Amino acid sequence: MASARPSQPDASLQALVEPMGEGDVPWVAELAASSFPVPWDVAAFRNELQRPWARLRVIRGAEGVPVAYAVSWCLQGEMHLLSLATSPDQRRLGLGSRLVGDLIEFGRERGLDRVTLEVRAANRAAQALYRRWSFVTLGRRPRYYEDGSDAILMVCPLRRVP
Repeated sequence: MASARPSQPDASLQALVEPMGEGDVPWVAELAASSFPVPWDVAAFRNELQRPWARLRVIRGAEGVPVAYAVSWCLQGEMHLLSLATSPDQRRLGLGSRLVGDLIEFGRERGLDRVTLEVRAANRAAQALYRRWSFVTLGRRPRYYEDGSDAILMVCPLRRVP
């Protein structure tokens, strides 16, 4: 199995990934609205902050406001990435890669088996990002999203097979 590292070095891998706080929620909800056809709202992010199994992370821009975020759950020996977005004006700078790397590192440190996610079938850029981190496609979920779009189910094994 290939190492879960991006194939090319990325200067933004030095970006500081921090826990998301209540004060970040309005910014993150705005970021989600600029990124997804059916975005999470403020209430959805606030609900996630209350879940003990949820892990919410942000990367801040120059003004200290979030320019990228990730929301995941850790349950039953695995992590599930629920949502990840980067501000449109900050895309292609490696911030998404930094968040995925943080997620994988966290999972490995805790001995989790794998990271799973669903990604829109039409979102080739996100799929390419995940493949760079050793995610593989497991299947397709027809009409998975509220707008009827299909999802691609992907997984990244975290444990080494002897």
